[in-house]
Amino acid sequence: MADRDPDDRRDGDDWGNRDDRGDGNGEEWASGDDDRSEELSSNGGSPDPAGAAPGGTDGRLTIKGLLSTTAVSAAVLLLGVAVGMVGLVASITVLSVGFGMGFDTGQNVTVLIVLQLVLLQGVGFGVASLAYLRYRGLGLEYLRTRSPTWSDVKWVVGIFVASFAILIAGNLFLSALGLGGEGHSIAETASGNPEILLALIPLSFLLIGPGEELLFRGVIQNAFVDRIGVRSGIAASSAFFVLIHLPNYSGLEGLPTLGLLFVISLTWGYAYERTDSLFVPAMAHAAYNATQFGLLYITLKYAPETSSALLSSALLL
Repeated sequence: MADRDPDDRRDGDDWGNRDDRGDGNGEEWASGDDDRSEELSSNGGSPDPAGAAPGGTDGRLTIKGLLSTTAVSAAVLLLGVAVGMVGLVASITVLSVGFGMGFDTGQNVTVLIVLQLVLLQGVGFGVASLAYLRYRGLGLEYLRTRSPTWSDVKWVVGIFVASFAILIAGNLFLSALGLGGEGHSIAETASGNPEILLALIPLSFLLIGPGEELLFRGVIQNAFVDRIGVRSGIAASSAFFVLIHLPNYSGLEGLPTLGLLFVISLTWGYAYERTDSLFVPAMAHAAYNATQFGLLYITLKYAPETSSALLSSALLL
């Protein structure tokens, strides 16, 4: 299915026109005019049938675009999860039958977690992203995976620090309200087997950060921004990001934590749009998780008596 040139996106907002990005430093980000009226005129008053329907003044067009993009994004996400789960079941079967490995409670937990990450974030999300690109007739440049610059590295550091600041401030705010956060399921599992965390540190950079940002920023956020604009697109992709983490923060106790997760996801989506590079949110995401894995490991290994507070406040994405 052919689509319009990904560099010719119009969002209807007063910022984030992607065709006026300049050098990726955000300096020319707010410039540019909107030629949506010319497109409507050239198509007889109808939106580009294969292109984006930006968040302009036509409310019906925006709602239609939002609904269709939500459906496609949900389908892409479900495809990624399905591919990952099929691969996980097949891998467990092969290891159990062929090599006699058991995966009952407490057995080969590290292997199981590594398999989940490789097959979901690595294989599942990768396959789903490529399927979406093929469906829309787009190339890899749509994902904005250009070579990083020194400016991108500075953005990674800044967004990483901002993410941790949000985490700390959010936990303090929730504590002041008497609302406790809920620890990630991996953090709880690691409390009985801290060595898991050592494996997760490099995987944060190899799979977790890149895999999740590929799908949620490179595919889902781009799709929503094409339809409803930059601000709304960032919020919509962050909502999907929260959705995939529901199994790790379940129940009413997890709602405050999910709200905090949403805010942090917004910062990564913002960085992606400002820098025009998938490298920035991927590495900021990876560094954010890897730092928490490292802190959890040190605490569980050398100060287990103080680990309960850290386990409950850890927000792993």
